Amino acid sequence: MSEQLYNGQPVDQSYSAITVDQLRKETFLQPGLTYNEKYASGNIAAGVVNFYKIAPTAVVSTAPGSKITETAANSSLKSIYISNIYAQEIPVYEDLEQATAPNFAIETFKSIGENIREGWEAGAIAVLKNGGTADTDVTAVTNANAKTLILGAIAKIRKAKAKPSVILVSEDTYSALIGGAITTAVFTPELNDEMVRSGSVGRLFGCSVIPNANVGLSTNTAVSVRVGSVSDAATVVDLSKTDFIVYDMRFFGSISQGLKAGFIEDKDLFGVYARAGVRSGFGVIEPTAVVVHSHA
Repeated sequence: MSEQLYNGQPVDQSYSAITVDQLRKETFLQPGLTYNEKYASGNIAAGVVNFYKIAPTAVVSTAPGSKITETAANSSLKSIYISNIYAQEIPVYEDLEQATAPNFAIETFKSIGENIREGWEAGAIAVLKNGGTADTDVTAVTNANAKTLILGAIAKIRKAKAKPSVILVSEDTYSALIGGAITTAVFTPELNDEMVRSGSVGRLFGCSVIPNANVGLSTNTAVSVRVGSVSDAATVVDLSKTDFIVYDMRFFGSISQGLKAGFIEDKDLFGVYARAGVRSGFGVIEPTAVVVHSHA
């Protein structure tokens, strides 16, 4: 920063107690709205949580007095591996803290929390895409076809006996929905307070519409996330051409556990480290309950 001069005379500098707001992606992970929190009811301190899935079988009618036929149990295991660490630490030097606003360390700590959230949510979306069913239609979304393409994805999910509840959209797809709503009032925007609470900007075909900048972001060509054990290689997912993801939130699980956070002193540093982290795992329990639309 260059020195400020008034007619050749230097002017004293001061630091405000206010920090500049940061540009952040919208919050998308909301328990009971965008993911099923019941999967976190097991021992989340473990490395993996397993769930039994009992396959449904429709019963065929028989005549009165008939003997009931024994049916073999048909169950399988589904797993969510808690194998991702999202953590960060930033040094806050004592000289800097004394020279700047007294809340600089607190603001640094808050910023770390937001940095972790953005990485955590990008990982969740990557798991949704990796574990879901790719839409065979690769048509690019426009104002004219946005609702038709989304309705096609919803139909695929309903035919699989799931109940779609969330439409996660890119910013371009959201703009297309708004543009199409001018002529066809199918998309119903939410009130501002509901947008803040849930992240949902409206409803379409009974589903919450949630825009997130991670979806379709041109730079998100290699989001790394582990879907297996810690010893497995990370899965790299390209979100750059993803237009929207429609899914039944009952079959998307997120399990997270906060790690030790706060200000850590170090003998080699005059100051502290602001540190926070979360251990997390995500899982698509039923791939047919998630449809991912990407353009060619």
